[in-house]
Amino acid sequence: GLRGTFGRSWNWETGVSYGRNETTRDTDLIRAADLQAALNGTTRATAYNPFGPSDDPNLEARLYTRSRGLDGLLASLSWDGNVTGTLGRLPLAGAGDLGFAVGAEHRRDRLRSNPEPNNFIGFTATTSFTGTRDSDSLYAELSLPLQKWLEFQVAGRHERYGDFGHTTKPKYGVKVRLPNTRFVNTILRASYSESFKAPDLGQLYQPQSYAVTSASISDPLRPQDGARQLRV
Repeated sequence: GLRGTFGRSWNWETGVSYGRNETTRDTDLIRAADLQAALNGTTRATAYNPFGPSDDPNLEARLYTRSRGLDGLLASLSWDGNVTGTLGRLPLAGAGDLGFAVGAEHRRDRLRSNPEPNNFIGFTATTSFTGTRDSDSLYAELSLPLQKWLEFQVAGRHERYGDFGHTTKPKYGVKVRLPNTRFVNTILRASYSESFKAPDLGQLYQPQSYAVTSASISDPLRPQDGARQLRV
């Protein structure tokens, strides 16, 4: 990043950042097809007995194979810059300098996932996917010190997403300084603002998949059904 000053009361700052996160998760699980083949075994030596010990004591252990449950990449490259300063004193007795700030940001996010392509017990295979997003934002803010004891702030932010439209949101604030006493100095602040969050890349580009909950869950409206695993 870089920053500096110009004129008598203006400051500027800019920077570039890059973040990268790669994740790999391996788990020993049983393929659904391998379990079905073991249940369909035609001899006592090859068939898996789910109700008791099999003739082959190592049969169950051999069913487990290494699963690549997660293989993903999340990368983000962003640039931002802003300028802050004063635009001169307000033409009111007792008023302060009019503060002003403006800034812009560009960001590019990339998501890649290569999950396990096979169905395992408790894990449903999903297909690989990628997603990218370019987003730009521009914001400005005004500080209006009408008196030493009264100050207003007005700000706005416009954001444009390459895959999810655009939006403009405001922010308003006020600061009131109460008369000082020998014992306490009090400042009251209040603000109103709106915000917007676009869906995460995974929510937009990840295909649907199905699995079951690891724990059994009870439905409070149907206690007679008992606890059971649920499809998610």
